[in-house]
Amino acid sequence: MSGSQLSSSRDVYVMTVDKTSSSRAEMTYRMGGSNMAFQPEGGFFRLAADLEAQGAKATKVTIYHGPLSSTLINAVTEWSKGNTGSCQGYGGNR
Repeated sequence: MSGSQLSSSRDVYVMTVDKTSSSRAEMTYRMGGSNMAFQPEGGFFRLAADLEAQGAKATKVTIYHGPLSSTLINAVTEWSKGNTGSCQGYGGNR
């Protein structure tokens, strides 16, 4: 006799932006799941970026990332250029 199993999981994606000084901020993107073993509290960091004001109308963006993040990197890069339409397209939801 064979049996069936049913399982469920929940994935969480968290983007945060924290102001670290009057001219700097840090942006992070984390991913976690209810069935991921050995994940750190809050999930795995997929991307982090340092944002630094470069005058009244410019910001320097330094992106730190791991492998398999090209869609996310492109979305943040385009956002930093003022092209906000690319951000909502992350994950194919245009």
